Amino acid sequence: MTGAWKAEEGYNQIIGKYRNFEELADADLTYLSEVFEPLGLTSRAENLIEMSQEIIEKFGGELPANFEKLIEINGVGRYTANAILCFSYKKKAPIADRNVKRIFERYFNYESDKPPYADNELWKLADILLPSDNYVEYNLSLLDFSAKVCTYTKPSCNNCPLFDSCIYIMKLEE
Repeated sequence: MTGAWKAEEGYNQIIGKYRNFEELADADLTYLSEVFEPLGLTSRAENLIEMSQEIIEKFGGELPANFEKLIEINGVGRYTANAILCFSYKKKAPIADRNVKRIFERYFNYESDKPPYADNELWKLADILLPSDNYVEYNLSLLDFSAKVCTYTKPSCNNCPLFDSCIYIMKLEE
């Protein structure tokens, strides 16, 4: 079972059981921990409950559709805020996590020792590359591409549609 499939399964379990932030704020921690366990994210269960409580207190149970308000929520940073804006609210917002960074490192020979959340140049590049339309599909494609082709270990370079223009491949062939 791939990580992406496990994540989707966990997401479906959570939204199937908890229909709103009020229900999630009162969630069974043991149940949520079991949902997150296959992803190695059991600590996220408690965070999710606390975030739900905060969303109720600060925003009346409605998830903000504004970057500045989203990052006021404890545990929500630049990536999560932009992912929410893009995937939930269909707003144009770049995403840049370690997986996207890996693609940029390999394809563009991007170099940085900074973690993605603190790498302003990475975020600038992600923003420059973000198309003016179909940005939701583009961001989802980056995530899928990093999970299925340009993986951390054993990338599928021979099956990659970018094979002929990828700097990573050129370096491997040297």
